[in-house]
Amino acid sequence: MIRGLLASQAGMLSELERSEKLSADLANQTLPGYRRQLPVFETFGESMLSAWAGRSVSSVGSLGGGSRLAFTGLALEEGTVEETGHNTDLTLLSQGFLTVKTPSGLRYTRNGNLALADDGSLVTATGMPVLGRGGNSIKLAGIDFKVTPAGEVVAGDQVVDTLAVVRFDDDQALVHESDGLYTPTSRAGQARPAAEVVFRQGALEESNVNPIITMMSMMAAMRAYEANQKALSAQDDILGKAVNEIGRV
Repeated sequence: MIRGLLASQAGMLSELERSEKLSADLANQTLPGYRRQLPVFETFGESMLSAWAGRSVSSVGSLGGGSRLAFTGLALEEGTVEETGHNTDLTLLSQGFLTVKTPSGLRYTRNGNLALADDGSLVTATGMPVLGRGGNSIKLAGIDFKVTPAGEVVAGDQVVDTLAVVRFDDDQALVHESDGLYTPTSRAGQARPAAEVVFRQGALEESNVNPIITMMSMMAAMRAYEANQKALSAQDDILGKAVNEIGRV
């Protein structure tokens, strides 16, 4: 009975965590380049149950211990590309991430909604410098520049720098922080230059969040949470009767 209570509790916590990830996806569905989250769950070990009848023992079966969140990955399918006509809007049509310098260290993004800072640096919408292959910020004299499909930033006839695009051993093993910035987990491995890079200037990639499917998933998670809650309540009632009524006999 106690195992059943713990399994129901674990199920409730799992569905609560799933709902939190889905809520975050809905909150970021309008963020360019955002990748929806994929929570992956694992089960606790199973316990074998046996029945005693006199001196003989017979196997009843196994009892699961519930589930828990193992890790959260990223869904890497591409979002819809929308033309904007703005020079500072970039879409990365290939797999990989732009490299961004933040006060907390390097972060990675697919949000190509960029801008020029007062000093001419190419920055994210929140003012974080976007880095070139040399690890330095990319500085431009003005808005009149081009980005080639290979990621070369060209001003006039001069190649100023090439955008640093990286990949990981496991691109799904990144965690979303805020504003479309991601940080790698230990499962992701080290960042390395992407072998294939294809950019489109004057366009933005939308997030890959489908709000309808996400809402349906949230409803399913809510129903699963309620089912576990009812199971826990029923087991608690049975346990209470066992203690307060059967013990009187």
